[in-house]
Amino acid sequence: MSTVLALIIKGTLPSTKVYESEHVLAIEDIHPVAPVHILIMPKKPIPDFQHIEPEDWPVIQEMLQAAQQIAEEKGLT
Repeated sequence: MSTVLALIIKGTLPSTKVYESEHVLAIEDIHPVAPVHILIMPKKPIPDFQHIEPEDWPVIQEMLQAAQQIAEEKGLT
């Protein structure tokens, strides 16, 4: 069974992408609760923080870097 986010990552569902790399995707939320509401996600499923593997940490770091870059681009810093 695919989740909505998995379908967005696959490209099956449309989204407004603001950042994309081999391992990370950031999209605008379709129901924002703030003027800027971005979802940043790994392309590889990580169910929760207890399931982060050592090889996932560079992806987590890239997600944080993407957040910083997006914040700067959106004038939030």
